[in-house]
Amino acid sequence: MEIAEVFTHRYHVNMRTALRLVRGWSQRDAADRWNERWPADPKTFKNFSYWELWPAETGHAPSLEVLGRLAELYECRVADLVNDIGDHRPADSAFRQHQQLAALEKPDAEHARRQRAAASHRQAASPSPRSRESARTRRT
Repeated sequence: MEIAEVFTHRYHVNMRTALRLVRGWSQRDAADRWNERWPADPKTFKNFSYWELWPAETGHAPSLEVLGRLAELYECRVADLVNDIGDHRPADSAFRQHQQLAALEKPDAEHARRQRAAASHRQAASPSPRSRESARTRRT
């Protein structure tokens, strides 16, 4: 997966293309492997070309079924195949509110972590009740 991400940046290709290229496959090779796995649903190199060009006007959006099979073929997640498509979650008010709450809770979590660390430090620095008892008996 990491190599495919390098390909996307170095060669300016989308993840669908990069995942095929890191395997050393041409579009024809990918179509051949598809056809070996799913002979009842044959594809050609042209199908792969259209899917790789999408979302450009000259491309075709792969269906969810196709994305699922491509993920199986490339041994990745469906989300990996479409990570170059825009993230529109910030337009959703519920998403923005969740992000704001997470930002507010983060300092609270940090404060709680510091309190636990301080309590642990105090506990480690203070003598145990048994050691205080033995110190009292030595003084008398």
